[in-house]
Amino acid sequence: MRSCWRVRRDSVAAAVLLVSDDLGESWQALADTGLAPTALAVDFADAEHGVAVGWVAAQRTFDGGRTWITQLDDPRRPPAAFVSLAAVQVDARGDASVVGNVVYPRQDGASGYESWRLPADGSAPIRGEVSGQPLAAIRSMCLTSRGAGVAVGSYVREKLLATYGTTLGSSDGGASWNLLEDVTAGSVTWAGAACAGESDLWRVGTGSTGVGQLPVLFGPAVTHSEDGGATWSGPANVADLGLTGTTAAAFADRRTGWLCGADARGPVIVHTTDAGASFARQTLPEAYSASCSRLAFADDRIGIVGGSALDRQSGLKVPYLAFTTDGGATWRAASLPDGLEEIRDVDAVR
Repeated sequence: MRSCWRVRRDSVAAAVLLVSDDLGESWQALADTGLAPTALAVDFADAEHGVAVGWVAAQRTFDGGRTWITQLDDPRRPPAAFVSLAAVQVDARGDASVVGNVVYPRQDGASGYESWRLPADGSAPIRGEVSGQPLAAIRSMCLTSRGAGVAVGSYVREKLLATYGTTLGSSDGGASWNLLEDVTAGSVTWAGAACAGESDLWRVGTGSTGVGQLPVLFGPAVTHSEDGGATWSGPANVADLGLTGTTAAAFADRRTGWLCGADARGPVIVHTTDAGASFARQTLPEAYSASCSRLAFADDRIGIVGGSALDRQSGLKVPYLAFTTDGGATWRAASLPDGLEEIRDVDAVR
C-alpha cells in the first residue's frame, strides 16, 4: 500500500510517502526522496512504478517511491495563469493519464482544464485535449481498461453563495476529455470518481442548496453509468444510510465496491456486492472529528481509507488511516509515525 502524506518540519510543508509492504501492519516513511512538497495525488501500477502529481509538476518513480524524477514541470507560474495537476491514473503498462486545472491567482475555482499523457519510460509528456471550460476544479478521475473515463470536480463560490459540479468524460484512455455535465444551480458538488468495469463509471459527492442561499449540505449524491458516461442513474439505498455526504469511491470489479462518506459521528464506509443495487454500512475505527477523503482497493479484500482527524489534547490536525484485508468486514486503524499532518492520497497495489 502507498500513501502520500503531508508533514510539517520547522513550519515548512513537505510531502512524505508512507509505504506498507505487509498489508498495512507497519508503515515506513520515505522522506528526502525528491517527491515535490506540492504532491496531491499518487497512483501506482505495481509496487515499484508510480506517478505523483500536484501544482505544476508530475513525477515518476521506478523504485517504489525511494526516488522520484520530474517528468513534467510546466513553466507557467503566478502571477500569470498556471496549471495545478490534480488527478492521475497509471495503467498496467506504466503510462499515466493526468488531468489538471488552469488557475489564475486571485480567482476562485478553475478557469480551464488540461490533460497530459506521461509515457512509461519517463520521456517527454504528450499534451491532450479538453473541450468545455466551466468553473469547477477537477478533484478525481478514473479510466477503464477499454478507455472510458470520468473526471469530476466541485467548487463553492462564497460571494454568490453558489456551488458548482462538473463531470468530464473520455472515450480514448484520457487522450482527450469533453464536458459531460456542468451543474451550476447548486444541487451537487462532486468529490470522487471510480471505475468498476469496461464501461462502468461512478461519481460521488454531496447535495446542497441552490444559488442565493447559504450552501447547506443535505445528503449523498451517488450516480452510476453503465455506458461510459453517456447516461447516469442513482443506486437504490444510499440515501437511507444516514450519510451527510460521500467523498470517495473504489471498486474491485463491476459488482463489488465501497463508498467513503460521513454521518453526524464521523467517517463511514458503505459496501455493495450487487453493482450498487444495495449498500450496507461497514464499521470504521473511531477517531475524534475524523473524516475520510481517499479510498483505494487492490482487489476485493485489500483496501485502505485515508482522511484527517483532530488530536483531542492539542486540537491539531492528524492523519486518519484505516486498512482492511477481508473486504471491509473488519477495518483496523494504522499505526503511523509521529509528526504527520494530513493525508493527500492513498493507493493499494498487490
